[in-house]
Amino acid sequence: MKANRPPGATKLLDYAGWTPDGQQTVEVPAVVQQQPGGDGCDQVDDLMTARVPVMVDADADSRPVRSITESLLAIATLPLPIPRIEHKEKTRERDIWFMLTILVALVASIASTIYYYNAHEILLYGDSHSHLGIARRLFDSSNPWDITQLGAVWLPLPHILMWPFVWNDFLWHSGLAGSIVSMSCYLITSYYIYRTAYRLTHNGPASLLGTLTFILNPDVLYIQTTPLSEMVCAVTFMAATYYFLCWVQEESVHYLVISAFAMFLATLSRYDNWVLFAILMLLIVLISAQKRYNRTKTVSMVIIYGTLAGFGIMLWIIWNKVIFGDALYFGDGPYSSGQQQLAFLHVGRLYTYHNMLLSVKYYGADMIETLGPLVVVLAIIGLILFIGRRRFSSECLVVLALLTPFAFYVFSLYTGQAIIYVPGMVPHNAISQVFNVRYGIAMAAPCGVLIAILIKLMPWKKPKALVYLGRCAILSLILIQVFLTSGANIDLEDGQYGISCEVPLAANKYLAQYYNGGKILEDNFASSVDGGDAGFNFSDVIYEGSGDLWNNALHNPATYVTWVVADPSNPADTVSQQIGLHSQVFLSQFTLVASDKSDILLYHRNSDPLVKVHTIPANFLSQYALCAPH
Repeated sequence: MKANRPPGATKLLDYAGWTPDGQQTVEVPAVVQQQPGGDGCDQVDDLMTARVPVMVDADADSRPVRSITESLLAIATLPLPIPRIEHKEKTRERDIWFMLTILVALVASIASTIYYYNAHEILLYGDSHSHLGIARRLFDSSNPWDITQLGAVWLPLPHILMWPFVWNDFLWHSGLAGSIVSMSCYLITSYYIYRTAYRLTHNGPASLLGTLTFILNPDVLYIQTTPLSEMVCAVTFMAATYYFLCWVQEESVHYLVISAFAMFLATLSRYDNWVLFAILMLLIVLISAQKRYNRTKTVSMVIIYGTLAGFGIMLWIIWNKVIFGDALYFGDGPYSSGQQQLAFLHVGRLYTYHNMLLSVKYYGADMIETLGPLVVVLAIIGLILFIGRRRFSSECLVVLALLTPFAFYVFSLYTGQAIIYVPGMVPHNAISQVFNVRYGIAMAAPCGVLIAILIKLMPWKKPKALVYLGRCAILSLILIQVFLTSGANIDLEDGQYGISCEVPLAANKYLAQYYNGGKILEDNFASSVDGGDAGFNFSDVIYEGSGDLWNNALHNPATYVTWVVADPSNPADTVSQQIGLHSQVFLSQFTLVASDKSDILLYHRNSDPLVKVHTIPANFLSQYALCAPH
């Protein structure tokens, strides 16, 4: 029944409304008091209001007060519940869990690096040597301070980050120049996992436990001691996603700008993040529609984000066009990943090619081997619960964006742009049972966030003892998985005897004993002779990046070089293709001094004396002892 409005009622009362019995009321913000034992994580989607009586002036013909100020002053006299002030306590509690997270990550990082350094296992991967070499060549090459030394296939950010350290001979030879970068990125990634989880759960213990699945994972701990690019990819991925989530929650454009800058760095770390860039661009449009932004605001945000975040991609395309004459050289050039996979495809070893189901199985198996089945199952449950609770809200869309690495690698396996060998998945007669399994680490950080969400959304019931017991149970499962995974560290195994390992070379051992100066002719991409092991500098090497000196040495090696490294079994080896290794002219000028099952040959110029100048340790190259020639 609609109440009758008294004559002369003001617009204030039109807004306030009338009660059925004619009592005049006005809407005011309601004060919600936190219940004891709450964790402060519940979010209020709409402003809650309450109706209270409006004070009436009895001396004015019983007409309501017309002044808004008088009405509010009257409302202020009514008794309202007083909220408890818990800001300082909640902040202090949050800081405790955050500091504990960073402390555990710092201790784990340093301890694992010391362990693997003493075990001589930092440089097991052949790619580790390559990353260090690309970074070192800026200072130490036949063309020093030539920025083109960054190459065209691997993105430049990981190598740029090594520049402050790789100039030091000890840090370069030991691999610690790359370890410092990976360790720093590992710590910062832990920070962003915790902060992302906390923004989604508002729960310190849950955020800590979720982050521990990343911090304590044995495969992650090993990779963060190496010069590989996985940790640089992880930190930029999480930073871009975290600040994007901040923008979604607070609708502040400056968070979107910070996310775009992090995305700019991410697109210069690994190609995985190029897909994330496209997904976040799409989410800006979808989330803007959800929040009912007008077209002008939506377009402006897309332009702001796309211009800054996509600047790295544009720079890399321009770089390839200017330096190598092909804007897509990184994707279709002779050293690109796609071209390398063709060799596997031609011999029938690219098992996932154009098979989507098998691609999903291979990467899923890689995740399980790397992260552990318990972690993967808990993460999946957390994802299902979050989608069921939040449906397709803006925050849910950001959480789904965390699954980008899974989609990227499945698609890459399907199209032949990537290759992964996982034990139990590849045929028994495969060239190896382990290859590129470190790609599974890309899902370690997203799984940490999802497990934090799971812990928060689990239907814990009071008393508090039961809540604590549940959290301890989750922690126990995480620690059990860490223990089980550490017994079979698949990323370490790939470096020890998989296809990814650095093959021990007789040429390296020979140069470590006999090298006493002179230039070395080598196709750096095709062969694995490494100055870090053999004891020479890159300035002593003439390779495909040496410009005219490279071409001159290929046509007349005896005039320009003292040593020649060749791999006749590799059709991509320019040295073997350009120089007639079996010609009378070449053999009269050079003598074969070292060779092994890897087919890499080392020749020495006859006109120079050959003297053993160094005594190497008995365990030289022992870290590669398990690695067989491929």
